[in-house]
Amino acid sequence: MPPPTPIDLLKQTPLYEISLKDLAEILIKHFGVHEGIYDVGFKLNIAVGQVGTESGNPAPGAVMSIAGIGLSRSATSGLTTVDASVVNPTIAKTPPKKRTKA
Repeated sequence: MPPPTPIDLLKQTPLYEISLKDLAEILIKHFGVHEGIYDVGFKLNIAVGQVGTESGNPAPGAVMSIAGIGLSRSATSGLTTVDASVVNPTIAKTPPKKRTKA
């Protein structure tokens, strides 16, 4: 059996998948955020120019890549918005008890 082509790999169903909301929760905990509402944001690179086709006729085209993933603060709540105070609340530290001499 020949090795899979890049097109074959693109057609495969992901082995593991995570929702944008779950990813936002993970990032909030990773970065230690405790307040505000956030959505997952993507940093994109876009390049435009002439793109060749199989027949060799160049045509206007664009290429896009994901350069990074992070958190974007939101002004309004949406389907994938996460409240940091709910998923990563601040833990109140209790002061150590003072010892009394007996």
